[in-house]
Amino acid sequence: MTFLPTSKSGRTQSDKKLMLIYPLLLKWLEDEKNTNNLLSDVELFQSKRVFISCHSQEQGLEIVQDFYEALETVGHKVFMANVDIQLGEKWAERIDKELEECDYFILFLSKKSASSEMLIEELLLVKELQVSRTDKKPVIFPIRINLSLDEPLNYYLRNHLSQIQQREWKSSADTPIIIQEVLNLLSSRELPIAVVSDKESEITIKPAIERLDSPPFPLAEPELPGGAIEEVSPFYIERPPIENECYHIIRQPGAFIRITSPRQMGKTSLLARILHHAKQEGFQVVYLSFQEAEERIFQELDKFLRWFCLSVSRQLGVSVNKVKELWEDEELFGSMRLCTVYFKEYLLINIKNPFILALDELDRLFSYPNIADDFLNL
Repeated sequence: MTFLPTSKSGRTQSDKKLMLIYPLLLKWLEDEKNTNNLLSDVELFQSKRVFISCHSQEQGLEIVQDFYEALETVGHKVFMANVDIQLGEKWAERIDKELEECDYFILFLSKKSASSEMLIEELLLVKELQVSRTDKKPVIFPIRINLSLDEPLNYYLRNHLSQIQQREWKSSADTPIIIQEVLNLLSSRELPIAVVSDKESEITIKPAIERLDSPPFPLAEPELPGGAIEEVSPFYIERPPIENECYHIIRQPGAFIRITSPRQMGKTSLLARILHHAKQEGFQVVYLSFQEAEERIFQELDKFLRWFCLSVSRQLGVSVNKVKELWEDEELFGSMRLCTVYFKEYLLINIKNPFILALDELDRLFSYPNIADDFLNL
């Protein structure tokens, strides 16, 4: 078998690539002959069809080019969109055709490609092909480019890659090692089983958290209906100009926002959105839900206000000793006066950033009019 210094893509390999790839290919071929010494070169080599998938902006990366040239030089039929699709060709039809015919799907996964809709569509077709075939082709071989194995992924990638063995590329030192492994994989007489059955060997992939200031994920994380939704949930429906008005109001000292509506209309979800924005702006935020308080807390005003002060202090990381100290004089001054003194003379002067207090499920207080009247008058 003759190795040529150029590939069908027309790229001339540099001396550095020759030093990297050719000794690797020669070693692979020698190992193959040693383990199959009764076979001729023709019988030894079986060309495979390989589909290389990566983000369009990363197809020029050295590792991607090295993979393309190494596999092609050995004699495998390699497809990569930016190299093999000709001007004027229907790229969608060509990609579908190549995916249906390939034996291996090498996925270069990076932060950019992880948010690519095209990658999701390719992976979806690959999974459909695997399910419909007894040989489970094409086999998926994920290679993470500067993307650690514990990096969060969106729902679809997490679901389909969690049971597949993956490799991590961090620098050019990893290139020959991973190329050698892929060459050995492709030289196998039988297609390997891509999905591992041993639960202990599965990779734990964290769910990605979608952010308001980042591009949306190609697929939304499934959420059960009912109740409040996450502040960055793609299922949240904005009601302009309500959100922007709230974001503007909270910047004003002493601002007060009251959110009222029938149940299950999104009050808590809107509140979560406002607080998320406030945190992004550097506010210190305290969130209290009166639904989380025990029934006994609402039996006495003194007990309720003490619980209120302690809860706020703990969320702000402020010592609660002052609350206990002040409440020793409760009989002399009354709990309402002590609560006011605590906030004005101790709590507010000990926090550095602007402070937002969010009270959720406030209507629960109305079932206890003695407490509601006094508390809302503070």
